[in-house]
Amino acid sequence: MVLFDWTNENNDDLLLSFSKDEILLNEKASKYFFNYKWAMILIDDHNQRFAISPISKNQKDLNLFSNRQKYKLILSKNKIKIKDSKLIEQLQHDLNIVLDENYSSVFNEMDNMLIIDLKRKEE
Repeated sequence: MVLFDWTNENNDDLLLSFSKDEILLNEKASKYFFNYKWAMILIDDHNQRFAISPISKNQKDLNLFSNRQKYKLILSKNKIKIKDSKLIEQLQHDLNIVLDENYSSVFNEMDNMLIIDLKRKEE
């Protein structure tokens, strides 16, 4: 059963990077999350990609996601950050992410998620 469509399109303007304790979306990628305070992370370790999906206030109020699925979005200078060192450790272990590298992504409007293909690094 397919819950959502992993798209293969890429948009070189939507970038994100990882540090030892946070995920940082560039300004263009962040614009999809400005109206949200929470997000969910979806991991596809087999295909080396993951997605960030915003959680609406309504979804949060209905307790549709456990606390382990929700990540706080932090707005800083028109960029969105997700601070969680344990999440970064998990992504390094499961997906072999490289810290301080830029990764291209695409925003899938139909599924309302930013999809990051970790095999596609930005030079």
